Amino acid sequence: MSAVILLAIAGAVTTFATNASDRKEESSILTHRVSRGSLTVAVTENGTVESSNNEEIKCMVKGGSTVLWVIETGTIVKPGDELVRLDTSQIEDNILAQEIIYENALANKITAESDVAVAEKSITEYLEGTFVEEKSTIEKEIFDAAQALKQAELNYESNVRMAAKGLIKTLQLQGQKFAVDSARKALELKQTKLLALQKYKKEKEVQTLESNLRAAEARLASFDASLRLEEARLEREREQLKNCSIKAEIGGMVIFPSMADWKSTPDIEEGAVVREQQTLLVIPDVSQMQVKVGIHESKVDRLKVGMPAVIELQDLELIGEVAEIAEVTKPAGWWTGNLVKYDTIIKLEQHEGLKPGMSAVVDVVL
Repeated sequence: MSAVILLAIAGAVTTFATNASDRKEESSILTHRVSRGSLTVAVTENGTVESSNNEEIKCMVKGGSTVLWVIETGTIVKPGDELVRLDTSQIEDNILAQEIIYENALANKITAESDVAVAEKSITEYLEGTFVEEKSTIEKEIFDAAQALKQAELNYESNVRMAAKGLIKTLQLQGQKFAVDSARKALELKQTKLLALQKYKKEKEVQTLESNLRAAEARLASFDASLRLEEARLEREREQLKNCSIKAEIGGMVIFPSMADWKSTPDIEEGAVVREQQTLLVIPDVSQMQVKVGIHESKVDRLKVGMPAVIELQDLELIGEVAEIAEVTKPAGWWTGNLVKYDTIIKLEQHEGLKPGMSAVVDVVL
């Protein structure tokens, strides 16, 4: 009987202990009342703050040059401040050599201008001087020949009358007749000479002189074109000299291209050799900032332009929206972890204190 009582007491104690343990465990469980609400689905990626409007500072020296001095990145500059100074020694040598070529071309042009002026004067001189002089000389010779012919004819007529009277012999009359014929031939020769001068020699001389003038004008045009070419080359060399001192056209903060996501462009330093059209520095417009993120290929199809986005910048949170989604991905490789991503631009609301290169965490709300 006592054993039954002991068993009953033990069972009661065990049941009480078990119930107490269950109540203690239930009291330690955290609970929350379930209710209907909104579920935000977002794509989260890391990005970099950059400017949507960058003033690129490029090397404009033909063939490239060597950097002698470059301003420190992050420096605030004003319009007109010097940013980069390039080597000028080679360009100065080119300018000196080109100046010699230019002066020779100028001398050739001056000589050609003189030749043209002489050729023009030669035509005027011939028409108004030499031709008139030759013509007058021949006309005087014609006049003298006509007078000689007339005198010979008078003498012949006188001799004919005297021969009829028997005062002179026939041989003398024939000699006088020969004198008349000779004087007539001399007159005809002078007249032919005048005709040849007016009809042939004048035209030939004028054509020759005009040909000389055209040749002189052609040489002048050639030397003038050569002078303009050499002058343009000299001006280009002088412009190259100006390009060796690169100055800011706008004010702002100067940064290296690598901070603006031009990863293929190395940062420049003193002694570096730079090529023509290479971007050396960038002056971003901090009033037009944006965030560039790479969206994985598995998620990019779910994004659309205009979707809202939340951007976390250190202790700052901004609101933005998707402004642009790249159609083509960047090449993937070991440097990207073989991840294929599409560049996506998130337009930011304007906020003071944003700087290019700041890291950002972007949640694009789907």
